[in-house]
Amino acid sequence: MKNHFKKNILVVEDEDINYFFICMMLVDSQANVFRAINGLDAINLVIEKPNIDLVIMDIQLPVMNGWDAIIQIKKNNIRLPIIVQTAYAHKENRCNELGCDGFIAKPYSPGELLKLVNKFIED
Repeated sequence: MKNHFKKNILVVEDEDINYFFICMMLVDSQANVFRAINGLDAINLVIEKPNIDLVIMDIQLPVMNGWDAIIQIKKNNIRLPIIVQTAYAHKENRCNELGCDGFIAKPYSPGELLKLVNKFIED
């Protein structure tokens, strides 16, 4: 599946291996990928870079968890799509409560992630 998003995606992930795995999945999209390693950094990047088109958010993060970051990001930009990616599949209801736009449980395939990403940033 080859997509050409040419969009700006913020990946909020503290684990290097997971971040690089996501980047590898997005390489064909030609998206500009930015990284935050905790929820507070994610909030600051969304404010500093208003051209972010999509956030892929882990939940288990240092400094500030993903849930708290989502609440703050949505307060400032309710239209910014946020996809939650977590190993805790039972957290999908919490995701919906906070206004997240997508949910994917780890482990997932590149095709699953790209299908979800494409849903939110297609031109």
